[in-house]
Amino acid sequence: MKTFSILAALFFAASAHAESFAVPPGLTLDPLFILKNTRDASTQSVNVMQNKAGFPEGMYVNPITWFSENTADNAFWLRDIETPHGVVLLQKDGYDVMKLRGSLNRETLEGRFQLTFLANGITNRYLTCDFLLKKSGENWYGQNAYTGQVVTTVNVVVWSLGIRNLEGLCPPSMAFSE
Repeated sequence: MKTFSILAALFFAASAHAESFAVPPGLTLDPLFILKNTRDASTQSVNVMQNKAGFPEGMYVNPITWFSENTADNAFWLRDIETPHGVVLLQKDGYDVMKLRGSLNRETLEGRFQLTFLANGITNRYLTCDFLLKKSGENWYGQNAYTGQVVTTVNVVVWSLGIRNLEGLCPPSMAFSE
């Protein structure tokens, strides 16, 4: 079986040469939180794509450097996120490394979402962390489903076989150990 040390090395490639895709027409972005790779300190911003009425249409991640080769853009539509399988954010070597799924209550404009990540590529073990999507005034924010804290940064702790933890989103007790 292939070792995943390459995955960790390439997981968050430098974004200097990354292609940036335009925000879909008629939508604006509201920052949600930053994903920060603990190995090389690269960052990606996770945003809520909202229409002119302020209703969320999906998530937008920029830059796109850590997404799979088959991702056409960095816009992930709510209708796809809300399916039973959600959307694949990252795919490497035939493995779904990170997936997003969840749902939004159209009346309260609050949602519960899950980031599922590959913790060990050899054993094919996945872990899932929940977060809440909420709106305060005109702004959306992410909230840790376990502590109630507002999430501004998620430290993606990578190791040679996958992702060890999503600090700031997952409880510390959930961190993958060898």
